[in-house]
Amino acid sequence: MRLTCYECLAMGNAVGMIEVVLRSETIAAIQKKMYGGNVSAAFQEDPLYKWLKDKNTSDDEFLNAQQNFIYSCAGYCVATYVLGVGDRHNDNILLTPTGHLVHIDFGHILGNVEKFKGFKRETAPFVLTKEFVYVMGGKNSEGFRLFVNLCCDTFLILRKNYHGLVNLFTMMLSTGLPELRRTEDMVYLLNSLVLDMNEVDARAYFEKLINVALEAVMTRVNNAIHIFAHPDFKGQKKEMCFKEAFDMFTSVAHTFDPLKFDAKAVCKRFNHC
Repeated sequence: MRLTCYECLAMGNAVGMIEVVLRSETIAAIQKKMYGGNVSAAFQEDPLYKWLKDKNTSDDEFLNAQQNFIYSCAGYCVATYVLGVGDRHNDNILLTPTGHLVHIDFGHILGNVEKFKGFKRETAPFVLTKEFVYVMGGKNSEGFRLFVNLCCDTFLILRKNYHGLVNLFTMMLSTGLPELRRTEDMVYLLNSLVLDMNEVDARAYFEKLINVALEAVMTRVNNAIHIFAHPDFKGQKKEMCFKEAFDMFTSVAHTFDPLKFDAKAVCKRFNHC
């Protein structure tokens, strides 16, 4: 699935080393670069596409990058869903010039997602935004159909090999991971694989998850908040923007209605600072 696996080395209690993912940029950095640091970048469809086009000037280079993007995106969508990886946002997902998506920072697993003032920051089963699909060629493209098939095929393969996954997690029970201490913590893993369904129903189930993820507005709101919480400038304005982001999330979390959501209004309020 063209995933990027980087090395980790434990050297003691709470001490270790992790391999640096070279020649990559965070999705947030790309969004800010393509739109001059404007928060509206989180609601645009083309920043990643433009960035990859700039890095891959020939048709063959871009097509290869596009294929890498489709495969790696599919792999990470399935992996982060099945493993319940939380804290997924545009500062924890990287993109390389060759089109490979790379997820980092796996501090929350097995469905333990980040909360903000009691509200779940993440409502999507995994990160799949319209800008990702734009790189694939759009929702009606061959690239997106390939992505859906890759996701579903990978999901079915994992279901067939669930014993191996359970065994690996069982061996990690004694490692001291705060979210994996008891066998009960692995219930999420088994539930995510919907083992009670047949293959036809399981494929339809994951196709539905793809649509749910794609329509999850809170993913992009969360990305917008990260752009504002980590701007490219320092000083008082940063503090003002963070307060604005804090207030914005609170209001969205209390009143969010996907049928009434107005992305332009969000951008206007964010851009005030």
